[in-house]
Amino acid sequence: EGGVIAAYRDTDTSTVRQESSILMGKTFYVVNGDLGLGGVNYTKPELERIIARHGGRKVQNYKPGVVDYVVAAHMDVKVRNLIKMNVDILNYDYVWESIDSGQLQHKKPMHLMFCSDETRRELELTMDRY
Repeated sequence: EGGVIAAYRDTDTSTVRQESSILMGKTFYVVNGDLGLGGVNYTKPELERIIARHGGRKVQNYKPGVVDYVVAAHMDVKVRNLIKMNVDILNYDYVWESIDSGQLQHKKPMHLMFCSDETRRELELTMDRY
């Protein structure tokens, strides 16, 4: 695929059978997957297929106004660059929690690897400090 590192190639989700509409209408940018360091691990392509299975759409690059959720498994150069752009970075556990609960969850501090200024203000208004 034209010299693109496997971890960053687009995942073909055209044959993924949709099982739910929990993530319907939402666009995700999956920055990376697990590094395979034990426990249950999910690669970027696996995460993208899971998102498609539950009605979400995935893209390969962050586009303001297009991407609803940026999801990552770990900190890397791409995540750091998004942080410099003041973009929320959600741990992929957020996707699992939404799927397990049967509905898209509100962002909570425990989901966020990085919190934009706007989200921080929203959380301060809606979260109890204790």
